[in-house]
Amino acid sequence: MHYKPFSHYNIMNNNVLEVLEQLVTEVRGLKEAVQEQTTAARGMMTIEEAAKYLHLSRPRVYSLAYTRELSYYRNPGRALWFDRNDLDEYLQRQRVPSETEVRNLPYNRKKTQQ
Repeated sequence: MHYKPFSHYNIMNNNVLEVLEQLVTEVRGLKEAVQEQTTAARGMMTIEEAAKYLHLSRPRVYSLAYTRELSYYRNPGRALWFDRNDLDEYLQRQRVPSETEVRNLPYNRKKTQQ
């Protein structure tokens, strides 16, 4: 269905136009939020969704997949799909320990106690 732009209609009051534009913006935002929740619920993500989830670019996600740093599934249409649990595991592997955690590692405790 094709909608005519607001400027097409002869609206005399600018406030009505502003309110309508704000409502359209809100509806679009809600639509995106529902789509994201649906994706999260099903657990599988497309390359675009995975990139957004990881806050990375699409080329970077492709690179991580093809270098086997990131697990993926390939459907018969050759598209890549990513399991949310695999993405979470990848994020956990990127964690950098704090200085306290490093100092408390067994091989570091022996050095500091001597």
